[in-house]
Amino acid sequence: MKQRIVGRVATRLLFAALLVAGVAVAPHSGSAGDSGWSAVAEVDLGEDTGQNLGSILEVRASDGSAVLGAGFLGVYNTEARSDRNALHVFVRSPRGDETPFRPEPIARPGPDAGVYLHDRGGRLLARSRGGNDRSLHAWSEADGAWRVETDARPLEITVVGRVLDFDARGIRHDGRLVLELA
Repeated sequence: MKQRIVGRVATRLLFAALLVAGVAVAPHSGSAGDSGWSAVAEVDLGEDTGQNLGSILEVRASDGSAVLGAGFLGVYNTEARSDRNALHVFVRSPRGDETPFRPEPIARPGPDAGVYLHDRGGRLLARSRGGNDRSLHAWSEADGAWRVETDARPLEITVVGRVLDFDARGIRHDGRLVLELA
């Protein structure tokens, strides 16, 4: 399975890796409106069998601390699994140059305490596990609010390029029932 990383994420990842590695980088001469930077990275991860896709790269400073990294989630939480094909990137300031991290909290999707967050297709999703509201919610950046999600099943992941989803009735891969539960 080949993952293709295109656009701003790939550009920033490649630029940061080259910069940290001490490689001189210069912009290309692009067309009007072009940022002047572009990058495409292609990584062959082998056949997709649902395995953990793992880390792609890690860059360390001279003191050994990790300052840049990229990879794929390999964790299945107790509720929903985040998109295993989403590339996660981190960039950390070198030691001694600590810029304070100030996250901006968003509203809770509901009053339930046991809410599980995950992503799918670039969307932030939330679902309560056993609370009063078992609806799947999607965060709307435009509205700054949670909306009930009706287009997706609460429990689904992508395996071999197709959706594997399940509920109390059964497990389906690409819409085809592979295991009937009820």
